Amino acid sequence: MKRIYKYPFTIEAPTTVVLKVGAEVLKAGVQNGNPVMWALVDPAAADETWTFDVYATGGEIDDAVDSVSYVDTIFLDNGLVFHIFVA
Repeated sequence: MKRIYKYPFTIEAPTTVVLKVGAEVLKAGVQNGNPVMWALVDPAAADETWTFDVYATGGEIDDAVDSVSYVDTIFLDNGLVFHIFVA
């Protein structure tokens, strides 16, 4: 049976998050001032390290990034906006 788990991450590029094999990232956001993402996972699956790129609005984006790898946009309490992509 699958579950939705929450995973914290850091605002840096690249950033890594240990998810489960076969995870589906559903949403990224800010909770209690901290960046987090939610993923649909099989709790029995093995752990796997995922790498994400984090870009500030107006920042340069690597040409290799495409719309297929986009996860979400998050809004920090200080007004900064970041865009998350699977690397």
